[in-house]
Parts: sequence; structure tokens; C-alpha cells
Amino acid sequence: MSMHEIEGLVEDSVHAVAKSQMKQAVKRDFLYNLYRFQTMFDTGYTHFRLIDTLLELKFTYPIPLEKHPDYLDNQEFFKALDIEKTIGFLLKLERKVNRSLLKKKRMAYFCT
Repeated sequence: MSMHEIEGLVEDSVHAVAKSQMKQAVKRDFLYNLYRFQTMFDTGYTHFRLIDTLLELKFTYPIPLEKHPDYLDNQEFFKALDIEKTIGFLLKLERKVNRSLLKKKRMAYFCT
């Protein structure tokens, strides 16, 4: 069972960091440490709850699947991915619907 109080704390903290007047690099450092803190507890993968904010702060970057570091060695795997189904599944896990993700087909997301 996930520790929802920790997930909520991190989510609220990300919102606070995003609204702050700190420089972008400092915000990214805060986000890095918040998500590192979250890994110390039994929590789910919560980045997709705030994907738009994380993209805006350049903590997460979208890249075409063809540019993924493992693409050349695993082309069949990547070509067989049903991105809409996968993203939909992840969003259901997050219990949030973020329709903008469904528009970004054939992308992978990397965190700094």
C-alpha cells in the first residue's frame, strides 16, 4: 500500500517550488531532492501527476522513442509499444487524467 501522505507532500512541494521565485537550476535541484526523498518510502511513481510542470521546469524531457538510448538494440520492442494504451494505464494508476499526454505519441520521458 502506497504512502499517500508522502506522495501528497511531494506533489504539493513540487507545486510550491514551481510557483517560487527561485532560479530554474535551483528549482530542478529541489525537485531532484524531493523525488529522492520520495524513494525512501513505499510510494508509487508519481511523475505523471505533474508531467506538465516537470516539463516546464525542464526536470523531465520528452524525446522521440527513436532517440531512446536503448532503441537501436531493441527496435522491435519499441515499435510494438502501444503508447496510448501504456500512457492510459499509467494515468489510471495515477488516478488522474492528463489528456495532453495522450497527444504526445511516440515519446519517452526522462528525468534529470
